[in-house]
Amino acid sequence: VTTAHSTYEIVLEGGSSSWGKVKARAKVNVPPASPLLPADCNVKLNVKPLDPAKGFVRISAVIESIVDSTKNKLTIEADIANETKERRISVGEGMVSVGDFSHTFSFEGSVVNMYYYRSDAVRRNVPNPIYMQGRQFHDILMKVPLENNDLIDTWERTRQSMG
Repeated sequence: VTTAHSTYEIVLEGGSSSWGKVKARAKVNVPPASPLLPADCNVKLNVKPLDPAKGFVRISAVIESIVDSTKNKLTIEADIANETKERRISVGEGMVSVGDFSHTFSFEGSVVNMYYYRSDAVRRNVPNPIYMQGRQFHDILMKVPLENNDLIDTWERTRQSMG
């Protein structure tokens, strides 16, 4: 087993303004034959209110990466609505493609108590925090701290607009 390191820089842009940049680092144990994590990654996210009074929104996301010269793409579109004050439901569909292979899927589920994560590393002013997450190479979880007040405010406004 080897350890793969990857540093991401995510640029958040909306309309004519740039919200800021988020940097994250992932450290994951992977089998020796597996490639390192993506060298190039694009993330597009669009949120459109369908019925703001009822907290009904549509979220579209496209994530593209290139690993060992193979293009990978995940496309998701989901409708999210308030079921109760503390609970939201989601129904959506998507497609994952790796090289020439593609697979479509649909999903539904619920979310309770949305929140954002602000790391202890930010509060303690640690310069380059590293988070250890994930069980397997194909199942990676990564917590990204919201280190910028503009990003936190934007997240809060987005969250409030959804209910």
